[in-house]
Amino acid sequence: MGILWASIQTELLTYRRIKESDPWISLRFNIQQLMDGLDDGSGPTHIPLYQDGMMNQFTDCGWFDGASDLLCPSAEEACKSHFMNLEDWNRTSFIDSVVDRCQR
Repeated sequence: MGILWASIQTELLTYRRIKESDPWISLRFNIQQLMDGLDDGSGPTHIPLYQDGMMNQFTDCGWFDGASDLLCPSAEEACKSHFMNLEDWNRTSFIDSVVDRCQR
């Protein structure tokens, strides 16, 4: 389950539909490959984010080890390299970390 949770977090942190014709999820989080792994007994190891080594080290539970905010890692903390499509700054908003919100 840790691989699946880390992959889900990474997908949410790195992929956005830009055009209406774009798929809802990226090819790096391929549902068919996930299903293939579940069917053949190898679990979620076929997800490209994991299989291609695109994520930073994570715990057995799927939390990213080096994240400054365990519950809300940044894309840079989850990814080994920059592969996200988030550079459309007109469509981007930022939220404070949980720690910053609690200190107010």
